[in-house]
Amino acid sequence: PPPVVTPASRLGPPGGWHLGTVSTGMAETQELLLQLQKDNRDGRLRKQELEKLMRGLEAESESLNQRLQDLSECERSLLRRRIQTAQALPGEAREAARERAERVRRRLKEAQRHKEDLEQRNRQLQEQWEELSSQLFYYGGEQQSQKHTEQQIAAQLVTLQNQLGLAETKYALQEEKLQQGALQRAEAWAIFQEQTIVLQEVQVKVMEAAEELDAWQSGQEPCGGQLCGVQYSTKSLMEEVARADRVSACAG
Repeated sequence: PPPVVTPASRLGPPGGWHLGTVSTGMAETQELLLQLQKDNRDGRLRKQELEKLMRGLEAESESLNQRLQDLSECERSLLRRRIQTAQALPGEAREAARERAERVRRRLKEAQRHKEDLEQRNRQLQEQWEELSSQLFYYGGEQQSQKHTEQQIAAQLVTLQNQLGLAETKYALQEEKLQQGALQRAEAWAIFQEQTIVLQEVQVKVMEAAEELDAWQSGQEPCGGQLCGVQYSTKSLMEEVARADRVSACAG
């Protein structure tokens, strides 16, 4: 029977499965590219947040440094006033000056503690500044790396798209050849069946002619002493042979 063209046979030889592999690879590459683009956007947002935070820390650090300078100047000024007062006032005035100096000393201690707190806060801000600077450097380098990776994946995507186009073209050509081959086989099968029918008819007529010839040789005269059946069979046989030749010529 003629070959049956099924959906599986339309895929062509085993190499036809390469089309599905290319499509799967391109889908994975597109998904990876989208994920990298999302990570890149998130990194840029994080970098902007860090830059904003760093600007705030810079302003706070400058303010703290200015306050430290003011406190230091105030401390020196109070110390000078204490010395001057102690030297200029005798007796009860000196005692009153000592009390004032004691109050000033307590205020200086409080100012010193406040200064130490500010210095500690300044050190913490400096550590945060260094950490944020390293993070900014990291995000900047990561952004460049992601950009380079994104370019590489985009190039791979173009390559896969080209491979997909070539695979689709190859698949279309293979499908066309398979369809042409199936049509040719179907035509050849139809011609073969027609030739078989003609040959069967010729065989039947040869057998009939042989039977009539045997009957005539045995002394029978079915047609008034003449080989009418043989003449008819011979003529029919020649016609069938000529028709078989024509069919063969058409098949060639």
